[in-house]
Amino acid sequence: QNVADMFVKLSPIPTIVLPGDNDIYDCDDWQVAEELWESTFLGFEQNWNTRYNFPSTVLRQDSRQENFSFTYADVLFIGMNIIASSEGESGAREDDRFDDCQEWMEDTISAHVRSTSDLRAVVFLGHADKFPDLFERAEELLAHTKVPALYIHGNGHEWEMEKPISKWDEYLRIQVDQGGEARPLKVTIRGTTAEARASPFYAPYNYQYMHTSNIKLDRQGGRYR
Repeated sequence: QNVADMFVKLSPIPTIVLPGDNDIYDCDDWQVAEELWESTFLGFEQNWNTRYNFPSTVLRQDSRQENFSFTYADVLFIGMNIIASSEGESGAREDDRFDDCQEWMEDTISAHVRSTSDLRAVVFLGHADKFPDLFERAEELLAHTKVPALYIHGNGHEWEMEKPISKWDEYLRIQVDQGGEARPLKVTIRGTTAEARASPFYAPYNYQYMHTSNIKLDRQGGRYR
């Protein structure tokens, strides 16, 4: 609750929260922890609904409400409950979670690929580097569009950046630094106006990186020293 209160009080923009393994299955009583997480963070963006229209644009999966999606400036964001393996989660529950995530990802991408010709990027969000089959399926749905895609996650606590699917060059997986030791990752997707297109767009520092010609990643200095 302290974390929730801090975001509501201090964040100038709407915030959406995804669960991690420490939030639920690493707790002594995962069922109580799950109920607490859901009562605190499901629909968390609604705390800003009187100041922004954005919360009304967020879609959530009926069968797994923590999975969400929204589109902003022709960029599709897909958040999924992809947590690290935990002894507290049974194999059957993990399988159900994978199935729900895959269904949500497939339905969301398919709807946008069918209806949107100017999708500029797809950003996947999750907790851990897990469910590789999920992103193999995303490759089948997206690779032909040549739309750049990112999967941004935590859990490993150290910076990683790789292209794990050799036949999908537009896809990049990013593991962010541990939050207590590094500034947040800043992602900039190049604008579409004439002014934006005419302005230089590149990564001049050694802690900045380009993914395709339209996405800049900035670790903002990386880990604190």
